[in-house]
Amino acid sequence: MLFYPYGVEVDFMGNIYVADSSNHRIQLFQAGSMNGTTIAGVTGVVGSDPYHLNYPYAVKLDSQLNFLYIILLTAVVTSLKWNATGITVAGVTGVSGSTPNKLNKPQGLSIDSNGTLYIADQNNCRVQKWLSGASNGTTVAGQSNGTCGSGPSLLQTPQGVIVDSNGNVYAVDTYNNRVQLWSYGASFGIMVAGTGISNSGNNQLSFLRDIARDPTTGTLYISDTWNNRIMRYLFNASSDTVVAGGNGSCTNRTQLYYPIGIYLDVASNSLYIANSYCNNIVRWVIGATSWTLVAGDINGRSGNSSTMLFYPYDVEVDFMGNVYVADSSNHRIQLFQAGSMNGTTIAGVTGVAGSDPYHLNYPYAVKLDSQLNLYVTDWYNHRIQKFLRQ
Repeated sequence: MLFYPYGVEVDFMGNIYVADSSNHRIQLFQAGSMNGTTIAGVTGVVGSDPYHLNYPYAVKLDSQLNFLYIILLTAVVTSLKWNATGITVAGVTGVSGSTPNKLNKPQGLSIDSNGTLYIADQNNCRVQKWLSGASNGTTVAGQSNGTCGSGPSLLQTPQGVIVDSNGNVYAVDTYNNRVQLWSYGASFGIMVAGTGISNSGNNQLSFLRDIARDPTTGTLYISDTWNNRIMRYLFNASSDTVVAGGNGSCTNRTQLYYPIGIYLDVASNSLYIANSYCNNIVRWVIGATSWTLVAGDINGRSGNSSTMLFYPYDVEVDFMGNVYVADSSNHRIQLFQAGSMNGTTIAGVTGVAGSDPYHLNYPYAVKLDSQLNLYVTDWYNHRIQKFLRQ
């Protein structure tokens, strides 16, 4: 077995070398064999001495096969700690509005490679693009004055957003039961998923809440919330396929109950799902018929202890397999380190809503930038908070 493999090398004899990152080892699979041998590192043990590895990322061979060259993540991540004080990087704390410097109950959030934020400004029926360090946002989907509607140039309470590498924006147009693609610089959107009518057919969506995209294939994954399922739309397809849930709403492992945030882990071909009304985070391998529990209570109970969640709305996963949860009704962000069911509060104060820099008020979305700085959509405070990694 492997645990978040990040690098692979093949020699001239067909032997395969794998940087088995979260197992902190290099595995050799001889040609044709599915049984690996550890040739560097110690399985499951992190270390900095000559015998150990710390999240190996890439593995290469020289021409004589004498040396393994291994790139470690140790130099990149030395700690998983964040400042407790948030910095408001978009919106005005506690003040809603439709002017360029304000937001109105923002929900979904996406960050591009330049650190630019794309915000689903829910009650303003628009998506705002917010450059790093800017005091105002620019409308890139919907109308800047907050006009709502169902026409191609309008949105109706969008609750999710993603942006691709070309600056094209995919808006989760929740109350219109569709996904709208706004090409870079466009003044109107094109419907790429859903029909605009709430229903449960394979070409329909009902109160969708979030979206993920495979950057290689263009495949979209959509949390079809009222249908308690995750749908997959292949690039340019007119209908979709159920890839998770769709078997009614309950706590059974084959079911989802009001799924909201989703994270696509391309490396493991799986989805991490904020299974909101079950108060847990689950992982569903694409093609599987059931989920495995990642965080929260397996029976759907809510709570505020370090192992419990209360209406989680979003989930994010870093390159080490650590899981970040917007634990909304507990007003906090929880970190579950890879393989652990015990969470640590890294932003907000458990059970206490507030508007000062230390508190959150129903956090909706959580995202990381390339430096693992934390961004939180602070829903009822009408702002985006940034927590710097120490």
